[in-house]
Amino acid sequence: MGYLHDQSFDYIIAAFAQCPDENLSNLNNVTSTYTAISTHLTTQPNSCSYTMALALPMHNLPMDEPAASEVFEYNNQTFYCWKLTETERAHIASMLNMDATDLKLKGNNFLQDRSQCRGCGKHSGMDDFVHNALFAGIHSVEFMKDFLLGKTEQATPYTEHEVTCSRCSTKHDETKSWPTYPPWPRY
Repeated sequence: MGYLHDQSFDYIIAAFAQCPDENLSNLNNVTSTYTAISTHLTTQPNSCSYTMALALPMHNLPMDEPAASEVFEYNNQTFYCWKLTETERAHIASMLNMDATDLKLKGNNFLQDRSQCRGCGKHSGMDDFVHNALFAGIHSVEFMKDFLLGKTEQATPYTEHEVTCSRCSTKHDETKSWPTYPPWPRY
C-alpha cells in the first residue's frame, strides 16, 4: 500500500526476522504484516527473543485543507463537526480495505476543534484515529468498518483519545473527545 514509507515497513520486518513463527516469514504488505504481527503478539507474546514497540507507519499522501469545523450547541455543550475531506475519506478507505464511496460518513462531532500538527502541518482528522487504532492494534479493521459504517454503536457514553499524526508520527498536544450523542452526520 502506498501510504507506508519503505523505511518503516523494513524496520518492522527486520525486527521480526529472527522470530521462529512461520506465519511471519512472508510479510509483503501492510495488512498482512500488521495482522500477522498482532496475531503473533497476542497468541505467543514471549516467543520472540527480540522485543520492540511497533512504530506507527507514516503516509506521504497530499491532504486537502479541511473546511472550517461546523460549530453547534447540543445539551449545553459546544461541538465541532469535522467534515471529512475527500483525501481523509480515501486514506480511511485504503487502511480499511474498502471503497471510499461506501464510507457515508459526512463528519465527526468532537468537543474540540481540529488541531494542526506541529511537525508537518497536517490537520487532525478521523483518518488519524483510524490509523492510530489500527496500527497500534487497538481495534480491528472489521470493528472500525462496522463503527464508521454505523453498523455498531459506541459502547461508552464518552470517548477520549490522544492523536498521533498519521503523516509524521508527531503527537498532538491536546486529546480529542466525543460523546455518543449527537450522532455523526451521514449522507
